[in-house]
Amino acid sequence: MTKKLRLITAIAVIFTAWACADDNVVELSGVDPIQEKAVLELGVLDENNSRLIYEGSVTKFATGDKIGVVGEAYNNLSFTVGEMNSRAYSDLPLTMEKDTKFFAYYPYSESVADFTKFPISIAETQTQADAEFTHVNEYDILISDETTVKKTTVAMFKHLGAWIDFVVYNREDADMIVNSVEIKSSAKSFVKSGTFNLTATTDNEEYLKINVAEYTDKITLNATGDWRTIAKNKKATFRTVILPSDLSNDTITITLNTNSGVITQKFIGRNFERG
Repeated sequence: MTKKLRLITAIAVIFTAWACADDNVVELSGVDPIQEKAVLELGVLDENNSRLIYEGSVTKFATGDKIGVVGEAYNNLSFTVGEMNSRAYSDLPLTMEKDTKFFAYYPYSESVADFTKFPISIAETQTQADAEFTHVNEYDILISDETTVKKTTVAMFKHLGAWIDFVVYNREDADMIVNSVEIKSSAKSFVKSGTFNLTATTDNEEYLKINVAEYTDKITLNATGDWRTIAKNKKATFRTVILPSDLSNDTITITLNTNSGVITQKFIGRNFERG
């Protein structure tokens, strides 16, 4: 079994806006003529309007995904991705003034009271149900730098986390069915939860800094579905999403639970940085 680390790539969400009758006010991607809701155009640095693309594996924004917008003039506005998966619509009627500033984030939370102490956490037990890594959406945390509203406004998103790929090769004479993959540190070094300043600008020392509240010693990835059956001399990839964690002084133990038994392998730890 070979272990690979893949840091999550940056993406872009494009806010397209144009002037209204008042030149100092712009609509965010225009408005719905009936409900006057702002429209958020979703775009990426790669093709296919995907949030995450790696070696042909595409994780798209899904219908119903919610994106939040915060700033001095914007009190945690929510946008919901529509059926085409390339646009999100504000949940309330909305205009945005030209030259005002905002930060955007995903997934939206209506319960956050202080965006300088934005709560984040990662699930200690995750589930992968397909080979396309659609489960990554459930654990994905995306944030943008401070963005100014213009006629066409582009908000660049960063992924706050990273992922670890476990590439499993079947060298047995029969099919192998993978039930779970566990990664465990010799110390309690995986960041489980904490806070960060969502509104910190790039020149602020708090920019992307996580204030850790709790650590855990392991992350477990359960596998479900037919895709986890690996034929002889074939391989499959299993992906765990984590928060940035420094395990460079640890020993990492990987435990693979299959239909034919348990396989364990040890590795020298490393610093899993945000991507």
